[in-house]
Amino acid sequence: MKNEIDEIVSSFVNKRLTNKIKEVFTSNKNAVVLEFNDIDQFSPELGDYLLKNPEEALDTIKYYVNETSLPHKDLDIEIRIKNLPKNAQMLVREIRSKHMGLLIQVQGLIKTAASVKPVASAIDFECQSCGHITKVEQKEMTQRAPSICTNCGKKGRFKVIKKYLVDTQRIMLEEAPEDLEGGEQPEHINIVLKKDLVDPKFERSIIPGNKVVVSGIINESAIYYPSGKKSNTSDTFLLASYVEAVEQGYEDILVTKEEEMAIKELANDKLIYTKFKNSIAPNIFGHDNIKEAIVMQLFGGVRKAALSGNSVIRGDIHILLVGDPGCLRSDERIVLGNGAIVKISNIGKTHLEEIKQDVLIDEKSKTDTTSRFHIYKNQQVMEIITESGKSIVGTFNHPLLIKENEKTINPNKASLTKQKNTKWKRLDEIKKGDYVMIITQIPCSITRKVETGFVSDKKNKMPRLMTEKLAGLIGYMLGKGQINNSEYKTEFFVSYEDKDILSQLKSFVKSELGIKPQTHISSLKTMAHKNKIKGSENRDYSVSIKSKTIAENFSFLKDNRVPDSILKSGNKVFRYFLRWLFEANGNIAVDGIKDKGVISYKSTNLELLRDVQIMLLRFSIQSKILFDKNSNGNSLEIINAADIIKFYKSIGFASRAKNEKLKEIVKSLKGTKIYKDKRFEKVVDIKVLGKEDVYDIEVPKSHRFIANGIVSHNTSKSSLLKYVTGIAPKARYVVGMGSSAAGLTATIIKDEATRSYILEAGALPLTNKGLLMIDELDKMNKDDRVAMHEALEQQSISISKANIHATLTAQTSVLAAANPKLGRFNPFDVISSQIELPPTLINRFDLIFILKDKPDRETDTLIAQRILEANRDIDKNKPEIPPNIMKKYIAYAKQNIKPKISVDAMKIIQEFYLKLRSQYSTEGDEVKPIPISARQLEAIVRLTEASAKVRLSDYATVEDAKRAIDLMMSYLGDVGVDSSTGQLDIDRVITGISSSQRNTVLTVKSIIKSEIDSMPMGSAVTMSKIYEDAEKGGIDQDKVDSAISVLKREGEIFEPKPSFIKLL
Repeated sequence: MKNEIDEIVSSFVNKRLTNKIKEVFTSNKNAVVLEFNDIDQFSPELGDYLLKNPEEALDTIKYYVNETSLPHKDLDIEIRIKNLPKNAQMLVREIRSKHMGLLIQVQGLIKTAASVKPVASAIDFECQSCGHITKVEQKEMTQRAPSICTNCGKKGRFKVIKKYLVDTQRIMLEEAPEDLEGGEQPEHINIVLKKDLVDPKFERSIIPGNKVVVSGIINESAIYYPSGKKSNTSDTFLLASYVEAVEQGYEDILVTKEEEMAIKELANDKLIYTKFKNSIAPNIFGHDNIKEAIVMQLFGGVRKAALSGNSVIRGDIHILLVGDPGCLRSDERIVLGNGAIVKISNIGKTHLEEIKQDVLIDEKSKTDTTSRFHIYKNQQVMEIITESGKSIVGTFNHPLLIKENEKTINPNKASLTKQKNTKWKRLDEIKKGDYVMIITQIPCSITRKVETGFVSDKKNKMPRLMTEKLAGLIGYMLGKGQINNSEYKTEFFVSYEDKDILSQLKSFVKSELGIKPQTHISSLKTMAHKNKIKGSENRDYSVSIKSKTIAENFSFLKDNRVPDSILKSGNKVFRYFLRWLFEANGNIAVDGIKDKGVISYKSTNLELLRDVQIMLLRFSIQSKILFDKNSNGNSLEIINAADIIKFYKSIGFASRAKNEKLKEIVKSLKGTKIYKDKRFEKVVDIKVLGKEDVYDIEVPKSHRFIANGIVSHNTSKSSLLKYVTGIAPKARYVVGMGSSAAGLTATIIKDEATRSYILEAGALPLTNKGLLMIDELDKMNKDDRVAMHEALEQQSISISKANIHATLTAQTSVLAAANPKLGRFNPFDVISSQIELPPTLINRFDLIFILKDKPDRETDTLIAQRILEANRDIDKNKPEIPPNIMKKYIAYAKQNIKPKISVDAMKIIQEFYLKLRSQYSTEGDEVKPIPISARQLEAIVRLTEASAKVRLSDYATVEDAKRAIDLMMSYLGDVGVDSSTGQLDIDRVITGISSSQRNTVLTVKSIIKSEIDSMPMGSAVTMSKIYEDAEKGGIDQDKVDSAISVLKREGEIFEPKPSFIKLL
């Protein structure tokens, strides 16, 4: 075979490569670039051999090419292969061990690019004993020397004589957003470039953010432990044969002739705007202006560049959404990092309180730390109930992680496929049949005893710490106990059949409460305790404790809920509590219908059952709550064989009879099929409730926590952003702080392999010519905050650190969301004081919308109807334009439509701008409010062009201009109206200070100057005097304080001592 290949290669070089070799000589290049198709057409055998044995094939071709160029032997011509066949093209995520040593082709975005370094490909070593020279190939990251001399056979030191250095560069390739489906995260692979591939001219295209196609050979590299030992696990990298930069953007999406015809037909629909608007998050009611603005953003305006290249006007539209965070009802149960279970309302005390509390974010002990606590009064809430009876009550916009069955069309195939997509959805978007992510166990690291919170007095010393026996006593009393306030008597009951537990319970009372209880036998019907479970004619033991102190401390029994001190305790306390609780009102029986064991607990208090349900997760026990409105109570059941066995081993019953019965059932379960715990539960019921106080915790990094055993999110606008991610042709969703060091823009990191600094691109350059969704924009880091100014306007990112100077392209549309600092947006205050963003950055956005959540009966009724209708018919609120068609439509418009604004449309825009600018007059020395600036005028032009693109029109008409103006007025009406004057004032956005505030500032400054001028030189005016003079002019104290703060910030005044002001 080798001889046959040699002959084919020799013939191929002589017949097909002569001219290419001559080009190498004349152009001073040192590589021949070959199309794979040329090789395959000449010899299919050679093409196949090249794919399966690339190293041998390339070495053979290189040998014959260099033999042909004998007069130029010093050139050492390299062979590069590009445009591999379809069967050799793959995604990074598809690379497996079977591909090792094969020639493949991948494409993606350059995430990081290290600087070019000389690397030794081989080293000559001299034996210090005999002087023999040994050449050792260097394929590892660490230098490899010979262990023994091949000439004299001696072991010893070897001296480095010569290194064969090769210029080498390492880059990291990330899968492009358009190659991902659903919520997939991009995979990465390291790529090694050598020799001519790192030529300075070629290197200009190898910068982070650029999209490239790379062909190369898959190799493995060893992974070393910090100790220096070699791991059995290997890392993969691609040794590049050829790298080609490609233009990235909507042009990557192929639109067929048939699709083009369908798109043009849809464009002629008179309701095209309404259809696009209704196809943006159709399950979210209202927000029509926001949805329409997002449609315009998806199409974008026209980018304009001067011939000189020095002047560019962006066509991308930026939108900022500001809204309230999703929240939960007060007693929803949050799992802390150590496994403790607490009500969300007990995590903090005051609104916006800073809290540092570890919370569990998954069932594998992974935790994150909270940062802030939120409280909101009187908010509309709704409830989601799962098939096991788990429930969560929160505001309509509170997101949960769900997995839904969706019919989707694969853009690469014509067939209809069924997929399960995991994503965050607001409560009002969730439908019956969706699957909510749950946890199946709660890891616990609590070892110390928890304080009970009991209060002692002189007569009775209450236990300070929660012990196992005290927890057992409380568990039993929750099931069969009661408090008699009038007699200060605490009592519980034991049936005659269970008298073997009587002595244990009495010993608990004596050892834990320090009092000897009184016992008497009653032949009356079992007393109806708070659970109201039907009793029977029987002889019961009544055990009573007469103590005012104990009765007052045990008053929590009336709430019929598990005490907080137990929920915060470790597993030993949990075990005793559950054992005695189930002993009191639990039952073990064989289900006659299903012929299997059932452990159950009955209670009229549904929340007690949910307390118990989440407690059982400490032992990985799954349970189900059954609702019974007609009988004497709901019940919690443990049905699955694996869970019954876990209950037997970890908890059990206290009485001999129940334990024996449980033991028999466990024996009968041997050989029963064990089912794997489910990570998702179906939603079976959805209820719209009334208004309650709600709570939220900020989890800055992971943005999630566990509530009632359900995975919850701590932000509300993510749902809208995530939906847009799924319909935009090229999109990426990130959180403001970012999961990588690069954040949103770019950063310099240290490459562990080369120990040098490299440039890593952030989300903006990686989404070049696409749409970037940024959630929690207000949480971004300081470096990103500075770089975002340039990125949003100039659409480039300049970085100069660690001797690296680069400018990355970021022609990206941004759809961002931010939370108000005070939780609810205040329309009477300027936007910059309410979100953690500077006014200069806020002003870069073309449109800003406030996601209002005002209590309104009519709107709330419509929202409730939308939710309930969607649950009756899952397709009720489906988008009018399917996402796959929308993607192709937008891509076609971006590729082919570059509309010009008609003369009439231009006239409408000009008249609107001039009329608004001249609307307000200046009186005296007052600062004139500026209702609109040139930046807003440019935004109107972009929106007008985008409106024309929706119709696939080459000209923007008057209707397009009016639509753009309406969107602009909607934005200005939200954030640009000065509440004190009722006038539009764009300064509220640009500077964060309205003209009326500015007038107040000037008045206060004038008062200070006037007072100081009338005083001896060097004097300072008192704040009381400023207040007094300002009050005469109708300015209250709060406005004076605000003006003083502005003057201090702008360096106009200073405070030499408290309550004294001097001019600078």
